[in-house]
Amino acid sequence: MLAPIEAWAPEKERHYEDLIASIKSQLSENQQERWPKFERAVRRSKSLDDSDLAGEGVDLIFVIRQMQLPPDVVAVVEPLLDQYEISLDVALKARDAKITSLMPKFTEAMTTMDINTGGNLQDQIIATRIQVRQVQDDSIETIAAQLPAPHGQDFRSRALAQGYREAFQPDALGSFFAAVLNLNDLTSEQRSQVQAIQVTWENAFMALQTRMLETIRVEEPKKAQRKILALAAKRAEKSGGVAPEVPPDLMVPLRNEKNKLVQETRESVLKLLAEDQIDRLSAGTPGLRPPPPPAFSKGQAPGATKKAGDTQDTNSNAPKDSKAVE
Repeated sequence: MLAPIEAWAPEKERHYEDLIASIKSQLSENQQERWPKFERAVRRSKSLDDSDLAGEGVDLIFVIRQMQLPPDVVAVVEPLLDQYEISLDVALKARDAKITSLMPKFTEAMTTMDINTGGNLQDQIIATRIQVRQVQDDSIETIAAQLPAPHGQDFRSRALAQGYREAFQPDALGSFFAAVLNLNDLTSEQRSQVQAIQVTWENAFMALQTRMLETIRVEEPKKAQRKILALAAKRAEKSGGVAPEVPPDLMVPLRNEKNKLVQETRESVLKLLAEDQIDRLSAGTPGLRPPPPPAFSKGQAPGATKKAGDTQDTNSNAPKDSKAVE
């Protein structure tokens, strides 16, 4: 089924090259001097969409533009941005060429269930993706170090958040702490205790983000290989052969740890609050009157025992993390 698509890919590339050559032939001398930079930008926009690893597909030029920095600040890192653009272009071209040359062989290997060949080809492709990601990671740190404060840390945070979305999701309890601290009847003691818990949470959350980042960089490139091994294990199970060992996904315990940390932190704050304060938080209107009594279905009196089969959310205040625990 993929054969027609793969056959069309080289022809599509030839059409693209012909179009570019036609455009270049109509440019002035000044425009032709600026053409390489434009061509790199076009290739960057096109190729980054084909990224598979976290951190591989972020566009640091776009991140800088998003920040809307003063011209004099941008000028400080302009040479580094130029070097980033060139280094990334080299890595992207090498990656795309490798994928184009190996993908037909990989597809054939998977079709014939040649697991060893497929795994070897997949490793070669992943190696080029890691090279692209390395250019991104190195450039983030280099540019961030050169930018004056506070722009350097802002740039680094933005770039990592865009490149490694799972590790750098928004603070899961930021709005929760804001709502609690906005309660107009918090005592001084309550406020002090909540703020202390918030500091502990922020430190633990940042440390966990760093560990998740390090784990993603090491483990995510192995994901494709794990899938191939899992496929081989299923095949061996059906045929009665010896199944290969499938390495565990080391991100799973970190996701569980994050969910547990969120839950325990939230519960430790709620233990400091009075029942009516918790009611107002649950109603989403901190600082106002407690919500009205819940409505009851026809024939059900207040305080009536729930019928068998009725469900009850025993953890309605638990955070709904964007990543399900695997």
